[in-house]
Amino acid sequence: MINRTIVTGANGFIGSAVVQTLLKHHVDVLGLTREIKLDFNDYAEDNYSDQNTSRWIETILKFQPKNVILCDWQGVFSKDRGEKIQFSNVKRWISIVEAAGSCGVENIVALGSQAEISALQDGVTEDEPFSPRSVYGSAKQDAFLALTQLAEQKNSNLVWARLFSVYGPKMSDDWFLKKMITAIKTEKDLETSELTQIWNFLHVDDCAQAIFSLLNNNSSGIYNIASESSVKLRDVADLIARLCGVEHKLQIGALPFRKDETFVMKPNIEKLINLGWKEEYSLQEGLMELLR
Repeated sequence: MINRTIVTGANGFIGSAVVQTLLKHHVDVLGLTREIKLDFNDYAEDNYSDQNTSRWIETILKFQPKNVILCDWQGVFSKDRGEKIQFSNVKRWISIVEAAGSCGVENIVALGSQAEISALQDGVTEDEPFSPRSVYGSAKQDAFLALTQLAEQKNSNLVWARLFSVYGPKMSDDWFLKKMITAIKTEKDLETSELTQIWNFLHVDDCAQAIFSLLNNNSSGIYNIASESSVKLRDVADLIARLCGVEHKLQIGALPFRKDETFVMKPNIEKLINLGWKEEYSLQEGLMELLR
């Protein structure tokens, strides 16, 4: 049975879902949150990170966790991805794992990202080598390498849960899916690319259950966390319009593709499925929830 688990970023989009899933399974869970809202235009690390980390370390040492789930990360959105803010995350995660390791922590789950790899072709597996496409991706790679070494030193299991595209009610308005839903529902114009990209969307509750499964199985290594099915963005737009009962006014093709555009996102999740995890939300069910 899972016990004494700390979740960092516990009031965030994914962290809050993880906490709720753990509580449903009667896990003794303690959530760590930040008290100060960071202005991403100010990259002075000692203005926030050191103070926050120190408080978290004290809490970890008192709680003596057996498990740690790292859900916190500053600067997820493109506009916030400055170099200093990215690598302050690595520093913080190292400090957290070092403190947890001194308590004899058994399992560490850290959230990775598709940005760590460039080859997002059909059926990409966990064996795909790291090849970061951004500073954000490079910081995630550095975190993986540092935590892997620490976990070995502390005789702890480390799971690198590589997330692809997670969505749900608490997702930020900055995510493209949320922008598209808002535009279609309110029948407003929105300039988009050709929407020929094939993406993968996993509901946040299914993501949280996957993380629970990793912890419950004392897993280690890299695991892709994604939906079993990928879908073309144009089909997602059409589905949203049908659910709203409107003709969307998206200006498809008005924008060029980004230089770092992801055209195909079809991760292989065989390792995750072999743990007994299964996806509960269909894309239609998840979109209907968002529309509500």
